[in-house]
Amino acid sequence: MWPTHVALILAVIIISTPLIFALIKATQASSQVISPNMLPGTSFIDNLSSIWVDAKLGRYMLNSTIVAICVTTGKTILALMAALAFVYFRFPLKGAAFTLVLLSLMLPTEVLIIALFDLVSRDLKWANTFAAIIVPFLASATGTFCSGSTS
Repeated sequence: MWPTHVALILAVIIISTPLIFALIKATQASSQVISPNMLPGTSFIDNLSSIWVDAKLGRYMLNSTIVAICVTTGKTILALMAALAFVYFRFPLKGAAFTLVLLSLMLPTEVLIIALFDLVSRDLKWANTFAAIIVPFLASATGTFCSGSTS
């Protein structure tokens, strides 16, 4: 039993090393950050206020929260409605629609990046809007299957 605990402790140390490194460097002054010094500094509050005000970290965190809530809520609602439609309703071309949903599982998002960028920036004129970040990620074949399997 103790070898398992030792292995788990080592794994936690290895995995958390980048976070610990970042936290230590966040406490150091600018001149100390590039040095190999791994002792915590005294500039954490100054650094935190600098990124909060000068780099507008608060606005970025608010934007991320808005996008996360909208995508999560929208994706859940749309996946639930799609799953209910596939499970409970009969409609023309239901098999073809289901096949398209299955095929979309094989298409990684990375393949669509350029096409989505062109669509939201050039065609829809959504550049620099929340809609450009939220709308393309609302449809989810995986969510449809997860929602439909519990019915």
